Amino acid sequence: MDQPVNEIKGQITVENVSGLTTFQLRQELKKRGFFGDDHEGTVNFQILLQKMIELLHKDIEERNTKRKEEIDLQLNNAGGKGISIAEQLAHVREKRKAAAIERSKQRQKDEQYFELKRASNHRAAFIIDTENAKNIDRDDEDDAEQESEVSKDQERDPLAINYRRKIGGRYV
Repeated sequence: MDQPVNEIKGQITVENVSGLTTFQLRQELKKRGFFGDDHEGTVNFQILLQKMIELLHKDIEERNTKRKEEIDLQLNNAGGKGISIAEQLAHVREKRKAAAIERSKQRQKDEQYFELKRASNHRAAFIIDTENAKNIDRDDEDDAEQESEVSKDQERDPLAINYRRKIGGRYV
């Protein structure tokens, strides 16, 4: 038999609300003031369950906001600062940003700073250029080897279709 809602009321959560019957959902919604005797329209388990879940989510949000306010109040009283966590984090962020800007200004005061940066950039660009040149030379050698292989294949079979195996296109 159905349990009375009074016994279930303290146990109703989003996780177990789907286990309630249509009668229990309707009774609980009436107690919460959503579902009146003059309610018009279709009433079925799905609609009642949807409305009950909406109410439970609203309850959860209210509890979370109350809990957040309590925590903020406790932190304000404990720290004596009178500022919230978000304000504290913003203050820490501002301090870090100011320290980073100060470090940057100190580096820029050094006359050799920009010269050292230019030299390191030129060195890095030179290394990249030499590596690219080596790769281009390797690619040219590979292309030459591939062309020689194709020409040998042409000598063997004059009716063969000529294509570059590595690239996948036709050999012209």
